[in-house]
Amino acid sequence: MTTAELVGRLSGVKKERGRGFVAHCPAHDDHRPSLAVTTGNSGAVLLTCRAGCSTEDVLARMGLELSDLYPEKLRGSAIVETYDYVDEDGVILYQGVRLEPKSFRQRRPDGVGGWDWRLGDSRRVLYRLPDLIEGISLGKTVYVVEGEKDVHALEGIGALATTNPMGAGKWRPEYSETLQDAIVRIVADNDEPGRKHARDVAKALDGIAESVELVQAKVGKDASDHIEAGYGLDDFVPLAEEAEEAEEDTGTKFVTLAELMANPEMLKPPHCDVPRLGYRGRLSILAAPDKAGKSTLLAHAAAALSQGEPFLGEPTEAGRVVWCGLEEATGDAVRRFMDLGARAENVSLVTGAGPDLLKKLERELEASPRRLLVIDSLQEYARVMLGEAPGDGDNAGWAKVVRPPVDLARKHNVAIVILHHTRRSDGKARGAGEIMAAVDLLLEMSVDSGDQYMRHIRGRGRWDCEAFSVALQDDGYELAGGSTLSADDQVMLHIRQSPDGLSQTRLEGLVRATRSAVRAAVGRREGAGQIKKQGSGRSTVWVINEQEEIGL
Repeated sequence: MTTAELVGRLSGVKKERGRGFVAHCPAHDDHRPSLAVTTGNSGAVLLTCRAGCSTEDVLARMGLELSDLYPEKLRGSAIVETYDYVDEDGVILYQGVRLEPKSFRQRRPDGVGGWDWRLGDSRRVLYRLPDLIEGISLGKTVYVVEGEKDVHALEGIGALATTNPMGAGKWRPEYSETLQDAIVRIVADNDEPGRKHARDVAKALDGIAESVELVQAKVGKDASDHIEAGYGLDDFVPLAEEAEEAEEDTGTKFVTLAELMANPEMLKPPHCDVPRLGYRGRLSILAAPDKAGKSTLLAHAAAALSQGEPFLGEPTEAGRVVWCGLEEATGDAVRRFMDLGARAENVSLVTGAGPDLLKKLERELEASPRRLLVIDSLQEYARVMLGEAPGDGDNAGWAKVVRPPVDLARKHNVAIVILHHTRRSDGKARGAGEIMAAVDLLLEMSVDSGDQYMRHIRGRGRWDCEAFSVALQDDGYELAGGSTLSADDQVMLHIRQSPDGLSQTRLEGLVRATRSAVRAAVGRREGAGQIKKQGSGRSTVWVINEQEEIGL
């Protein structure tokens, strides 16, 4: 169980400075929240009742046990192998850990003889860093593979090999710098994620490495299979033909509506990564008067997303965020995110911006996938890219500003939200005509005339957008009139965000409602044909009924 899941079962929850919460203790008549909930170094949930209740009593009243406080990935798992990631001098920075049942985690020394299972701000390096530095200086070819097991297999036949931690899609710019002027052969895993990862790494190394060659195993999935089958370094198969074919597929083509309708993914609405504000692969613009709180609202959203905590009463998936704050000093942004308890390693700040900003953002997204990109503001972004912001009636000028970020969102499947200013005359977004034609969602926020803490937001987009209001509270924004979704809506949200489905027990732990209310909500959604059971016995889970969802 995570900290967010546990606080979802409590009442009176408020966020404290740092990364913890305080809530009403269920073990005594608590009128003033006294139960502190934080996350320990191992990832376990820590409970402290400041009125003196024992942890066991608190858990008993919640129907939980001590084992529920530990991350599921660590329960019943055994460490079968560890991989040391070291600095130039061979000092351990962190370890990759393989667990059984098969899964992978990372941990770092805690300085007192134990391990911290969160990497935090640990320096990230490539595997076998000292060997890499020496080998590159001697002109050896570096084999970049996916996973430490493949590194060991290649080392067994005399090759110099490395991998990045955490698998496909996790390449970082600093890894490319390590391979400056190196002769590189990238061995792609023989599946779509592996081929995409290999091509992404090749793009990241363009202009940095001396040369880059893309290859794959002659047989099997990866370098280990290739070597186990008796093949050597000269037997890898070039990946170039497949890359060229993929490039050709990006050109103009004609597809019938019938073919597109046969793909259920085409019929689903865009995935909402930032509740009510940001959608995956789409560009949103949030426009508001000066000092109306639009930056604060998005900062709260970004901080919540960095931790995977609820925002505006709806769940979020933890992910990495890029904050391009062009109107505020970097120090102000740092202090803001610290106060909001953002997970520091998941938030990247743009600390300097020039005409190459879009290109730099493109490279950042290619090197490391992100969940959200925020640009504050559209006028400052226009000045950086064009030298000056277009006038209100300059549709062609605004088209040059907003269309490249639209393409960026599509290409990298990232939710982009750009903050913008409204006209004083009518409260409409400046340049609204061309902006509305180009972007996916235009949100206009106004301040309530009678309540300085209330904001009203209405949207116009490529899909239906309900108007809503938010109120600024001591611990952040919440939907006006309460931030809690109905049990039915929570059930649907959680199941949609879990491709493998959710068990009844898991749902009852996630939804902020009584167990009987959750069961009733599940029954209603099943009766409406929106969800269905999959599997049998203990393996039974609830999944989205795709045919009902897309209206077939």
